[in-house]
Amino acid sequence: MKVPVGQKLKDIEVTEPRVEILIEEAQKETLTGYIRVTYEKTGINDLYIFFVKGELTAVYGEEMLTQREIFGREALDEALTVFSKGIASLYELEENEIRQLPEPKIFLEEKEMGFTNLLEAQLKRLNREGQFLASLVADVQGLPIAAVDSQYNTEMIAALSALVRDVSHRAETQLGFKKMDEVSLVDDDKVRLVCRYFTVGDYMYILSCVIPAQQTYRRLTSTALREIEKIMKKRFR
Repeated sequence: MKVPVGQKLKDIEVTEPRVEILIEEAQKETLTGYIRVTYEKTGINDLYIFFVKGELTAVYGEEMLTQREIFGREALDEALTVFSKGIASLYELEENEIRQLPEPKIFLEEKEMGFTNLLEAQLKRLNREGQFLASLVADVQGLPIAAVDSQYNTEMIAALSALVRDVSHRAETQLGFKKMDEVSLVDDDKVRLVCRYFTVGDYMYILSCVIPAQQTYRRLTSTALREIEKIMKKRFR
């Protein structure tokens, strides 16, 4: 898709441009225009994030080698999960140039990037990169906070994860086990339910993932946990 060039306002001097931070920058400056981010990675690596008076309005992504394109919510979800070196710049456009972009799918139904969208983007990344069967974040009472669609009952996973947390807590307090940050349940087919615990403020939460047999997961879930903690600290600070 051809994007109007506009007037470059500035380059953003960061080695690994994170889209969440770039969006905050554009909102702070009440930008009418777009951020272009180009990453040193395979796959979707050229992203355009459009704003009208600081409101997140549309997102477009392209793989420069193959010219594969993604639009709207799919492009935003992809953008929020990129961890790579790259370059980023801010451009100014007229509002009518943004409203007249030629691909309708580029526009977001919701103009603001909410707390749930941010969490779901991390969960989608886990499922995509790790080929996980299900992923969710819940509190220790077993109430889901964020989840993505899967063949599994996410409410049941959240409730079971809370029960598993109760057992691990008893092991720590009654048997003298050291603090555990993970408990796994494995079935006969080697499918694994992994429950990883983390704290935000005074409250504990659970990242629960259903993982296929023989699939590694620790590095991916550790990266996701760092990002999820950042998102939740901003919300609950």
